[in-house]
Amino acid sequence: MSFLFGTRKTPEEQLRDSKRTIARTLREIDREKSQLERERVRITNEIRSLAKRGQIDAVRVMAKQLVRTESYIKKFNFMHSNITALSMKIQTLKSTATMASAMKQVALTMRKMNSTMQLPQFQKIMMEFEKQTETMEMKQDMMSDVIDDAIGDQDDIEDSETVVNKVSVGFYS
Repeated sequence: MSFLFGTRKTPEEQLRDSKRTIARTLREIDREKSQLERERVRITNEIRSLAKRGQIDAVRVMAKQLVRTESYIKKFNFMHSNITALSMKIQTLKSTATMASAMKQVALTMRKMNSTMQLPQFQKIMMEFEKQTETMEMKQDMMSDVIDDAIGDQDDIEDSETVVNKVSVGFYS
């Protein structure tokens, strides 16, 4: 009820608090499980020593205790996996919130860019770009032709004609 007397926690703060609580809970569960596993080893050893001494009634009582302890260990494993799954869900929520925030920023930026972009001016720029690109391509083609004429090897032309003839006859099929 701290929100009645102060400010509310942001979703990020709530997520951080939840993650801390989950981590603390997982540590407590692990501690309890470790204690139960030590107890299981102790009970197992005690059952062995009682069986060696021939105290069958005591072995039966200790066997029940061992079964209960193993059952509790399974429950702690189950709780641990459930809490870990919950932690993953919280992390997914955080990632989703981050993505939504990023998308919001992108949308605002796009809106701002679209409002500042003037379509007629943009069209003129694109037309000029296209014109300059065509001019550059024509110059490159002319330069390439001049270089080919100056450097071009007559043997290359003859070799390429030989390959074309072989293909048309069917040597490469």
